[in-house]
Amino acid sequence: MSCMRVAIYLLLAGVIQAAEYRPPEPEPDVQAMLVDWRDAERNRTVPAKIYFPRVGKGALPIIIFSHGLGGSREGYEFLGRHWAGVG
Repeated sequence: MSCMRVAIYLLLAGVIQAAEYRPPEPEPDVQAMLVDWRDAERNRTVPAKIYFPRVGKGALPIIIFSHGLGGSREGYEFLGRHWAGVG
């Protein structure tokens, strides 16, 4: 029996319990900056919005998120602020 099957069996039998995920609480002090990059090859402007925590030590991870077709850089602000707030 594979390790995964044993774990599922024990979980269902109540022998082990799954840990509850608790996301970190985001810092409320998040700043946003609008930028416009120029794509010379396609002769167009690429608008972007960058969210970052006002305080932080050292290097922070970066998340590149595309809203998809028909959206704008103003959409999904709640995600940008949350991700920046948790570092």
